[in-house]
Amino acid sequence: MLIAASFVGEACIWSGDRSLDDGDSGIGTGQGGFAIGSGGAAGTGTGGSGSGGAIGSGGTAMDAGSGGTGAGGSGQGGGMDASRPDTGAVDLTPPMDATMPPLNCGASGTPTRLWSFDTDVQGWDFSDGMTMIWNGAVGNPAPGALQADWTGASPVHPRRMEAFGDLRGHVVTARVWVDPRAAVGIKVFVQTGVRYWWADGGQVTPPPGQWSCVTLDIDNPIYSRIQYDPTDVTVLGLELQTTGTGRVYIDQVAY
Repeated sequence: MLIAASFVGEACIWSGDRSLDDGDSGIGTGQGGFAIGSGGAAGTGTGGSGSGGAIGSGGTAMDAGSGGTGAGGSGQGGGMDASRPDTGAVDLTPPMDATMPPLNCGASGTPTRLWSFDTDVQGWDFSDGMTMIWNGAVGNPAPGALQADWTGASPVHPRRMEAFGDLRGHVVTARVWVDPRAAVGIKVFVQTGVRYWWADGGQVTPPPGQWSCVTLDIDNPIYSRIQYDPTDVTVLGLELQTTGTGRVYIDQVAY
């Protein structure tokens, strides 16, 4: 029997201070600066402000000098949706296959915190552009998981907002099952402090149609802002991105 409960998101302001990295799927993109004769102007990004352009070389009286280019920022989404129903299509093959990640998703020892989603969403919410429900018919290793659905190229963020505090020495892990309709890039991320400084474990593209493990080593993130503070974690979640219609099941989030 499948049990579904719609979820109500909580308002939050996401920091626009995250910079674009190689392979990063942030929302904002910078536009190059242009100068006449002398240096270039600062670039701007749709999600955040960019850094100033390099000084361009001077031109002749008749020609324009080459301008500098600005690197755009990548801002996170704004407020979250309130109540949104599940509009995703029903899967033809529910992800209750026998392929399982390692115990504790590869992390050693007993986790300090575990979200198994056995009966509900356990306080997780979501950002704009997606729907999220609890699905009691699928999961790994037992039924019960978050079901996230969205359409479009903008990343979405199922997450848990809480004063986690000092998470040094921990590895965040999660089990995910990606619907075969489209390739999905996934990052485990945290945000820290009142400005929500970002760090993530790098984007991976799990194979569709089976359970996979995604991770973030709090002490050694693949990407982090210089202001990232692992002693003051305030948000923990996953970033999901695809160019089409996406569905991901999430289970056994732990650290």
